[in-house]
Amino acid sequence: MVIKAKNWKETEDTRLVRTWMAIAQDPVTGNEQRAEHLWDHVQAELSAHLPRSFDDVRKNDACKNRWQILQKASSVSNNAELSEKNSSHPIGRRGAKYQARQAEFDMSIAKSLSSAAKSSAKLAVIAEKKIVALEKLAESQRLAANNQIMCTNVEVLDEVAREYFMLQKRRILRDLRQQEQEIELAHAVTMAMDPEIISLADEDADAPSVTLEEELEVV
Repeated sequence: MVIKAKNWKETEDTRLVRTWMAIAQDPVTGNEQRAEHLWDHVQAELSAHLPRSFDDVRKNDACKNRWQILQKASSVSNNAELSEKNSSHPIGRRGAKYQARQAEFDMSIAKSLSSAAKSSAKLAVIAEKKIVALEKLAESQRLAANNQIMCTNVEVLDEVAREYFMLQKRRILRDLRQQEQEIELAHAVTMAMDPEIISLADEDADAPSVTLEEELEVV
């Protein structure tokens, strides 16, 4: 039995636009997913948020085709509006009704796009915060593991375990020295590139030094 697809409802059009914007602009996978995968995701998301009847009739490329129709309709509406402005002939009642319906439709799509864009921006901020939190957690766990290794007494271990922990301790120290060198290098580059910092550093260097005895006398 073949089920004939019914006309799309306004709620379905609005949900389609919101869903496409959210998935296509996803900060994690939006730019990497293939087109066919994108529409698979759109179809699945729509089926999860719309009535059962939607899933029964919106199969295969229905969502993709409807999206293309919406884009084309929006483009045609813009061109028609431009042509109307350039025309000197008044429009009839049917034309006025059509333009009113089309303007209402375009406004609905514009609101949906704007809302979806805001939602996408919020999702991007949330994803970025999650990444920062995970990085901090990983760094905290790494430091805890390094501290445990550095505090391990190798004298009570067998030869193999002793060698393992000694190598780990050397690695930790090497990484710390490298980090310190990178910090010093970054500081030196900043000092060399920022004239204001250089000026402040020169003022500090030219300022007379105060000994501990002088500070105590002032107190």
